[in-house]
Amino acid sequence: ERAARAGAQQIDLDHLQAQNSEPSEAQQELAEHLLAVFDFLIAMELTKTYGANMRSSVFMYKKKGGKIFFGPLWDFDTAYGNANYGGPTEETTDGWWVSQPDASITSIQGSPTWFHDMMDDPDFQALVKTRWAVMKATGLKANADAWINTERAFIASSVTQDTAKWGAKSESLTTAANNLRSWFDERYEWLDGEWG
Repeated sequence: ERAARAGAQQIDLDHLQAQNSEPSEAQQELAEHLLAVFDFLIAMELTKTYGANMRSSVFMYKKKGGKIFFGPLWDFDTAYGNANYGGPTEETTDGWWVSQPDASITSIQGSPTWFHDMMDDPDFQALVKTRWAVMKATGLKANADAWINTERAFIASSVTQDTAKWGAKSESLTTAANNLRSWFDERYEWLDGEWG
């Protein structure tokens, strides 16, 4: 049985509330469970982190008496085009990373996993697209850009101290932040072309 088919007609609680419909307790529970899956999948596709798709650094937890949830998100030092351990497609901003098997990916992302099975389900795909639309409408791209600016400012003094101790790096903080922003924007646009 596929998770998305188990009451997937109306799991978007915002949609239900907009229609003045109260979600049932079962719908609320399903929505909470699936939103964690959707958010994890979208984060892994958006960042192309090497550890995604059961490769490594994929964590899950279970609340006492509850269901399994994905998280916390982890290991972003090998994300955003910053590494190519998984093959040359890891650095690019296009192409699926965890949603579809890809033989050119040298890590486990190229082998069928849970995410591939879930994404084979048209109902699940539709729900991922719905979640993407909610994230997009609530400012995902603007929030990411603001986060990059905030973190850049936060680490600026550390970068100065690091440079004083160890010497200049091959790229400046400004260049690194601009590269991150550019990669993220291109990846976002590719995913929006697929899910938007």
